[in-house]
Amino acid sequence: MAYTRGNLAVQERQTERPSSYVEKTTVIKRRSQLPKKEKLLYLLSVMFVVGMMGWIGMSHVKIYELNRQIQNSDAAIREANKNINILQVKKTDA
Repeated sequence: MAYTRGNLAVQERQTERPSSYVEKTTVIKRRSQLPKKEKLLYLLSVMFVVGMMGWIGMSHVKIYELNRQIQNSDAAIREANKNINILQVKKTDA
């Protein structure tokens, strides 16, 4: 018998033999399905967001096209004013 910290009443521990059977457990997690109404709500929310993004994008495209037309018109007006000035100089010389 072993002498353990002054206590003679302690018995020796017997070594445990590993059993040949090992229990293997696997945890199966099942996700709960969403209700149909909730799925429909999520689908409609996504469609709404996509629609709003498309509408905002198209409005930006329209603004870009209008700005491009304004720049082209301004360039045409400047060119016409140059031609008018040239013709007025030729008229006064003649």
